[in-house]
Amino acid sequence: MSGYVLKSMTGIDGEVTLPSIGAQLGTFQKWSLKRREDGPTSKGFVLHAVFAYPPNDLLWNQESFTKRIVLTIKNREKTVFKQYRVEPFEEMVLKGRALQCEGVELWPLEE
Repeated sequence: MSGYVLKSMTGIDGEVTLPSIGAQLGTFQKWSLKRREDGPTSKGFVLHAVFAYPPNDLLWNQESFTKRIVLTIKNREKTVFKQYRVEPFEEMVLKGRALQCEGVELWPLEE
């Protein structure tokens, strides 16, 4: 029995935090993950997300802080959900409220 390959998904719940100082940089208004199109066996996704409000520039541009992205995936009834952290990033670009991360994978969030 073979598994399936996730090609894309969308959602509305997610956030970016700075765990080392316990700060939340922002919450997502919407997000989408799309498998890279490097070939049928390519690994990694491209994350496109829109923040509900622009993140704090001073904290965002601080290279010494590690950013943690968490996406919440819900079923259609919005009764069951799972949280996943998104990492690593080959490239992360923020323009206004729009965020794009290249080459990411989903990992279950540790409780």
